[in-house]
Amino acid sequence: MVTDPIPLHMIEMAVTRKTWKEPEYVLAPDERISVETAIRAVTSEAAWQLFSEHEVGSLEPGKLADFVIVDKDPRNVDSDSIKDIKVLETWMDGKQVFSA
Repeated sequence: MVTDPIPLHMIEMAVTRKTWKEPEYVLAPDERISVETAIRAVTSEAAWQLFSEHEVGSLEPGKLADFVIVDKDPRNVDSDSIKDIKVLETWMDGKQVFSA
């Protein structure tokens, strides 16, 4: 695998471009992206890649309401600590399925 399959860790890796094996090494620093772009990559753009954008990937009427509530805004924390953000709740199809 190229990245860890944990979404917040994937977002951090896209923003920092630091590798898990050598955390002080920045791989292709010019390819770092913003937190907003990284969030879109694991939500709406991921749904588009799976041809599922009509049912998931964004919160819109008629789509499945899958989302998480986190304890910190990933746009307002140090980019090296995005992976440490705690998931407080997970909702799938409009129903709470996890609570911390």
